[in-house]
Amino acid sequence: MMKFLKTRGRELTFILLAVLLLLAVVGAVGEGLGFLVRSLNAVFGSDSTTATPTVQFDIEGAKKLGL
Repeated sequence: MMKFLKTRGRELTFILLAVLLLLAVVGAVGEGLGFLVRSLNAVFGSDSTTATPTVQFDIEGAKKLGL
């Protein structure tokens, strides 16, 4: 019975370490992607407070032209 408990304890330890390692890797990848997005935002000068210009279609003008 003690042998089973020792191997079961080791399995749980390895599972816990695997989960912690997975969380660390996911966190590192998330931080890396966040850094890249912030860097690209700074390079291209995109400001989230200004709306991008859009071209509006003139429906009345199209009706006058018969389109």
